[in-house]
Amino acid sequence: MIVVGFMEANKPNFQREYLMRPFLYLLMLFTTTALAESPVAKCAHFPYGFFSGFHTIIGLLDAYDNGKLGGIEVDLKTTGFYYDKAKGPNWWQYYFEPFSMNIEDNAPRIHIDLDRYRFYSHRGDALAKTRSCYLINKYIKIQPKILKELNDFLRKNVETHYLIGVHYRGTDKMWGEASRLSVSSAVNKIEQELSHMEKPSNFKIFVATDSQHFLDYMKNRFGTKICYFEMERSTDNQPIHSCGKSSGYEKGKTALLDCLVLSKTNFLFCTSSNLNNVSLMFNPSIAVFYLNEDTRWWKKK
Repeated sequence: MIVVGFMEANKPNFQREYLMRPFLYLLMLFTTTALAESPVAKCAHFPYGFFSGFHTIIGLLDAYDNGKLGGIEVDLKTTGFYYDKAKGPNWWQYYFEPFSMNIEDNAPRIHIDLDRYRFYSHRGDALAKTRSCYLINKYIKIQPKILKELNDFLRKNVETHYLIGVHYRGTDKMWGEASRLSVSSAVNKIEQELSHMEKPSNFKIFVATDSQHFLDYMKNRFGTKICYFEMERSTDNQPIHSCGKSSGYEKGKTALLDCLVLSKTNFLFCTSSNLNNVSLMFNPSIAVFYLNEDTRWWKKK
């Protein structure tokens, strides 16, 4: 039995990484089965954003559920963007109930570098949304205080309205990940589609974005139709999760709440992002209109 942990490596060269990923994926696929018949995965660190890590958990859960892993434990200690000293270690448990299955204290450990971390993330990303939804419902439980805040927001802002979701990711777009889209182009596309969409007159638009400029633009165009969470947003194109002034807990909580509200929408406009991809894992039945092109190699099918 082997316990698998994640180990942070040097900052990668993203251009080289994207070119090499198809070969790395094949290598990881071979070595994962060769490593042990039923290894136990212990997640000790998320080196990237919230939903990149969530995809990794989904990839691990898929392997576990298919009998490829003997167990999983998520114990993030005091690492990552979302660790908050005031909330204690293991930031995963700030948002989700403790996550540990079939772990033996005396099991031997092997640390996995970032390539294997990405392998499981890409594995989770490539799953059918219905499969991911099944895994979430079976294994992942959201903390009650997060659910209360979600339900309070929906009660106050949505009620019986037809809810349209808009997610615009305005910062930290990595090399080769997706085509960029200006604020004005995104809003023009949304307005054009809305003009042809069958919808009740009492519809509302929930805006999830890291860009203050985009939110202001949407408020100017749609006025009282707009609802959103009050949170820190970027005014200088710097990513909030790594450069923002909010606490680690607040950064993760607001991102998760945005994701969960998007999963409650009747229709979703979005740019390429792990956040809205996870929304569709929570609710695969949402109709989606993508505002830009996703150019990541593992998303092309």
